[in-house]
Amino acid sequence: MKDARYAWLVVAMLWLVFLLNYLDRQVIFALFPLLRTGLKLQDYQLGLIPTAFLWVYAACSPLGGYLADRLGRKRMIVLSLVVWSLISVAIGAVRSYPQMLAAVALMGVSEACYLPAGLALVAEYHGDRTRSLATGLHQSGSYFGMVVGGLGGGWIGEHYGWRPVFILLGGLGVVYGVVVMFGLRAKGEMRADSNSVGAGAFFAAVGELISLPGFLKLTLVFSAMSMANWVLYAWMPLYLY
Repeated sequence: MKDARYAWLVVAMLWLVFLLNYLDRQVIFALFPLLRTGLKLQDYQLGLIPTAFLWVYAACSPLGGYLADRLGRKRMIVLSLVVWSLISVAIGAVRSYPQMLAAVALMGVSEACYLPAGLALVAEYHGDRTRSLATGLHQSGSYFGMVVGGLGGGWIGEHYGWRPVFILLGGLGVVYGVVVMFGLRAKGEMRADSNSVGAGAFFAAVGELISLPGFLKLTLVFSAMSMANWVLYAWMPLYLY
């Protein structure tokens, strides 16, 4: 009974991590009008901000999952959360457009390391009877993050400027990273040996995934859906403004 309660506590802790994950990445879209004025940007420059994040995120996601399998999921979750939160604070202090692009790209690296590890940890703590529900609840954290990031971030930006938004979110993430570090327990993780880490092992794992029936089709379908989603995420706030 105690283990069952803790399994749901894991979902609750990771739900908040996923919430912060999407808060930090989505809030910037609600602040596009302020960024355009504050940094004197044109529309194509605004468009490059989420583009830099997405390309880096896409490239680093497989590596993040691979490292989580080898080096430990809890370790990867805590490290990812703290690093992207510190980068969020740094975004609040940027003074130029190149600095903004570099910071957002680095956020893509750190945030890409969370989701594979988070989903794997949820799956480890929940069996066939509860795994789908646990995964669905965890996933809802991302949508709450979109809503809260757009509404709350837009309100704070309108009243206090866009910089405090990133500094506040980053500070909250660092504090919560400490909570997760002491509250989250790893389960069933194997220690990596010298033969399981490296370029050869990574490409062998990728080849194994590609050989799975339906893997490439699912990847293409999700990619198409994500392209449509991100067009709306990125440009709708500026359009409404």
